[in-house]
Amino acid sequence: MDVIMSYQHSIVVELVNLIEMNIQHDLSIEKLSDLSGYSKWHLQRMFQRYTGMKIATYIRNRRLSKSAVMLKQSDLKVLEVATAIGFSSQQALAAPFNAFSVKAQRTLERARMGLFKHLLPF
Repeated sequence: MDVIMSYQHSIVVELVNLIEMNIQHDLSIEKLSDLSGYSKWHLQRMFQRYTGMKIATYIRNRRLSKSAVMLKQSDLKVLEVATAIGFSSQQALAAPFNAFSVKAQRTLERARMGLFKHLLPF
């Protein structure tokens, strides 16, 4: 069983590398399935087992985090960043980016509360 798990892990690592190298392109589970030779269902299941998230979620989160870095470290306009990272328009980036930012902020706030929880009176 360890050999199978190790093999599946290496498939997921290769898949992550493929996604990272092609993040700006139109990536879909169908295309990744064709490239890997695995069924969409099996590929999704393997990926989720090792990463804890669906392939589409991983791709979206990586695009959003790369967008944030590009916006912070460059003078590019939002539209330029959106198209460079694989979004079809500025609007296609804006809504998920805002949701991603809010979620990240809430996670950070919860983590901070956890650090000081022993100081709270309740």
